[in-house]
Amino acid sequence: MSYEVFTLKYRPQSFDDVVGQEAVAATLKRAVETNRVANAYLLCGSRGVGKTSMARILSKALNCPQVLAGDPCNQCEVCESIAKGENLDVIEIDGASNRGIDDIRGIREGAGYVPSQGNYKIYIIDEVHMLTIQAFNALLKVLEEPPAHVKFVFATTDPNNLPDTILSRCQRHEFRRISEDDIIARLQHICQKESVVCDAPVLEAIARKAEGGLRDSISLLDQVVSYAGETIELGDLERAIGVLPTEHLEGLARTMANQDLPGVLDSIKGAFWSGYDPQELMAALTSWFRDYMVWHADPDGRSQGRQEALFEELAELMPLDRVLYLTKLFLNLRGDIKRSGHERIQLELTCIKAAKSLGMLPVDEIMARLKGKVAPPPPALRSTSVPNPVPVPPRPSVSAPKVQEPSPGTEPKASMSMPSAAESRSSQSATRPPVREAQAATPPQEPQRPGPSSSPPGGAKDYGGSSAPGARSLVTEAGAQTALEQEPTPPPRPALTKPVGPPHLPTLRQHWVKIIDLVKDMSSMVGSSLDQAAPQAIDGNQLVLNVPKSNAFLCEQLSRNEALGMITKGIEAQCGWTLKIAVVQVDSGADGAPVMKKSVYDDPTVRRFIEHFDGGIMNVEKSDG
Repeated sequence: MSYEVFTLKYRPQSFDDVVGQEAVAATLKRAVETNRVANAYLLCGSRGVGKTSMARILSKALNCPQVLAGDPCNQCEVCESIAKGENLDVIEIDGASNRGIDDIRGIREGAGYVPSQGNYKIYIIDEVHMLTIQAFNALLKVLEEPPAHVKFVFATTDPNNLPDTILSRCQRHEFRRISEDDIIARLQHICQKESVVCDAPVLEAIARKAEGGLRDSISLLDQVVSYAGETIELGDLERAIGVLPTEHLEGLARTMANQDLPGVLDSIKGAFWSGYDPQELMAALTSWFRDYMVWHADPDGRSQGRQEALFEELAELMPLDRVLYLTKLFLNLRGDIKRSGHERIQLELTCIKAAKSLGMLPVDEIMARLKGKVAPPPPALRSTSVPNPVPVPPRPSVSAPKVQEPSPGTEPKASMSMPSAAESRSSQSATRPPVREAQAATPPQEPQRPGPSSSPPGGAKDYGGSSAPGARSLVTEAGAQTALEQEPTPPPRPALTKPVGPPHLPTLRQHWVKIIDLVKDMSSMVGSSLDQAAPQAIDGNQLVLNVPKSNAFLCEQLSRNEALGMITKGIEAQCGWTLKIAVVQVDSGADGAPVMKKSVYDDPTVRRFIEHFDGGIMNVEKSDG
């Protein structure tokens, strides 16, 4: 007797023999039994789950003369010929190689002939999604209204590529992937029939590698039996089908968990020179981390075994959040290899990255540290001549700086006195931070705690003025410049206050930039036009604005009542003056004052100085050079 491969020898011959598709088998069996058979069936599912086998069983049940309770007898001539693929009434067509309109035209012509032996002429089209759109269109009519003796059975692994017109004419059945338990049970049945002794871990490894396909698992078992004979061990399976040894995979996982980078590289090198494909190693690692993720996430479903013992050993080194990250890392590795190649380099890079990532702090711990951390006060800037400066106590709130007397018994090195000119600008200096005094570089023998009404000994000055509360800089007069250069950000300057007194052209020019900004807030177009004009003179309560004579449009824009009202409001808001505006066109050829001032205003450096110091341009003069 000639040898017959396991996939053909143990192919299901009845509805009850089909593994893992009980719902579909029961539906078709009941349809045959009650004579409720549809015109066309569409069987969808992944490879090796029983689609073609189910189509043949249905064909036998429809044509078997001795059908019993919906199942074929598998003993008559019709059943045997269909099982061998020799029956003239059951036509199997490969959709991948017979996909044109001429092939479908042959089906339409043959459908008119009555069956020769059985009750029905049955067309089984495998991989039907490979047909062309023209072939599908040619099939529509005969599929919807076939002759009474014609039935269609379609099988496909990609139903999404079928036209809706075909889907609506078929009764669809979904074939699910077969569970590992069902595959193991079927493999054990085959081993008993073939008198093969096979360990349970071998069958589990085969079922895992088959990924839900029963045909794949039976083919792997047939291959291992051919290699090892009637007694199969786990090592035989690994050598026969190229599966990475469990010891090697577990060793690589341990090296990554221990962040042993040389060990990681040695493990990958050993697998590479042993003939294992990097893709196989990548798939094995991905599957291992997936199992580890499930072990972490489902404590109640844990079993006892070699792999579970390793999981327990590495639980502290690989918590769940790290396992999730590593699983995603190895899943992305497949796409990285497809895009850039270099399988071994990509695998080594990913394994080293995985090992290094285990040293990172978990997110929960980082968040806990951030919540519990108290930010220290910013370090005070110290001069090299003041090794241990005395902190300055908080100064009292005052409206203007006061001249403070030194403490009794000490002789200040430098005095801090305000010039008389400061009193005339008290309205401006009230908003500026006063200059504070600090401890001298050489403290007295008995240092006194400075109070609000007395200054500390010495002439050291505090040039801090930091905007952060409590931040101070203690420097001496000699080290003041160094401390100021070390300040991360300069102290903010106070805004210009409204001038006191009658309208004055130099004062107006000093506030001109702020006035333009106020007008821009009211109208960006008017503000942009005003930015190109220059205040020339103030005659009583009238302001004369100069614009270039060459720009008549600008003069027209600023002369409108709406624009004049906005300019008046801007001047009144900034300076407190109510002025009438007169726009005059001047020839800038003589001294070019308006054009020159406009160019100066446009200079970014000048604008930064104006904005920082809250100043203005008093006058623009041509350089002799």
